[in-house]
Amino acid sequence: MKISLVAPVVPAHPDQLLGAASLVQDRLYSRMWQGQSYGIDAIPTFAYLAGKGYRIPYGTAVSVSALTDPRRAAIESRSVAVLSGEPFYLGVGPGSARIRSLLGETGGPVAATEHYLATFRSELETAGDRTSLAYPIPSPEVRTAIGVLRPAMARLAGRVADAAISWMCTPEYIAEHVITPMAAEAAGHDRERPGVVAMMAAGVLADDRDPLLLAHAGVGRHAQEPHYRAVLERSGVPVSSDLHRSASALLDSGLFCYGTPAHIAKQVHRYRDAGVTEVALSLTSTAAVHGLSTAVDDLRAISVALESLQESE
Repeated sequence: MKISLVAPVVPAHPDQLLGAASLVQDRLYSRMWQGQSYGIDAIPTFAYLAGKGYRIPYGTAVSVSALTDPRRAAIESRSVAVLSGEPFYLGVGPGSARIRSLLGETGGPVAATEHYLATFRSELETAGDRTSLAYPIPSPEVRTAIGVLRPAMARLAGRVADAAISWMCTPEYIAEHVITPMAAEAAGHDRERPGVVAMMAAGVLADDRDPLLLAHAGVGRHAQEPHYRAVLERSGVPVSSDLHRSASALLDSGLFCYGTPAHIAKQVHRYRDAGVTEVALSLTSTAAVHGLSTAVDDLRAISVALESLQESE
């Protein structure tokens, strides 16, 4: 199983991510992921970092599909692959109901995502043809991933994507509601089961840290969104409008993993045992509350614990 990292901040300037990028460049982590940004977009951020010499694997986890035309997204994704010299993952999702409404999206999210990825993939596969805008150029592989919370989107990933990306899902939930339907759909279409990338929010224990504050800063806002609350309830994680109680529930369930680097490393392996192929560690709350350099230091400490655990097995 691969271990990667989520960009600790949505940067005001890409230089803020140089420390995190160096962890990937030093091969302590496999890839840098960045979620949807409404400031500096992930694609130019990755291009900037590659130009600064950080020619490492990148991926979006996830971008709101309706914000970018799929043909443009294909050309931009291939551009990052060329500039970085590494395979690139475009992870997309339809966004929340509120975002889809703001963007004028009226169709079903599964059908919209399927159409988006079909257009995206066709643009790359037919580069140079009359049906494509893209010029044919040599490029590392461009892969697709779908943000998956429920079985319907998991089945779509099984049909058309290279990976499913989960967020705020327990290992048990991923095994039952993501991997099982996705694997069945892939088998029905004579495909290998796509990979599964689990985003794991975490914070390293220290005397000056409040785990409830970190949990709320890391995943509390997401827990109030209806589509995430539905998944949490199905997982047996009680969330409510009481932010303190919700943060406590997220800690108790391990969806926000707080503890020593060794404890976090052991929790990462729970996802491996569930069938996850990559875990992306998110220490965004540490960066928000205690500073970016602290988050990078903690990611380095966790990587040491992961290596130690692997050597002991």
